[in-house]
Amino acid sequence: MAKIYVGCVVDAAKAKEFADKAKKAMADSMKAAIKKDSALTDTKGEGYVVHLKISDMTVGDTSVSCKIEGYLEGVPKGVLIANTIIKGGAKAEGGKPETLVADCVGAVMDDLGPKIIKRIKDKP
Repeated sequence: MAKIYVGCVVDAAKAKEFADKAKKAMADSMKAAIKKDSALTDTKGEGYVVHLKISDMTVGDTSVSCKIEGYLEGVPKGVLIANTIIKGGAKAEGGKPETLVADCVGAVMDDLGPKIIKRIKDKP
């Protein structure tokens, strides 16, 4: 049986000066979730692309809150997959903003990653 391709497109513009850290945290977390499942691959082919973006981020001196949303798109047809609105949020406290941004995004993705993978595998 052929593996299912899962790609990831991330938009971290709302993280402003921390966008690179947030983008890396989202992409790395999604890649890790894909690699944990032997039925999936990140090698381009037929499957899905997960589109994720930071919809809100508040950065304080010792806390960060963030929300991530997204959707699934079929590849190569470019068809949006119905009922795949992806949303989650988290808060990280007790450190420097540079570290907390990645921690906050990572916490959201730790929750969303398995849900995204389950949805992909449940598709007929």
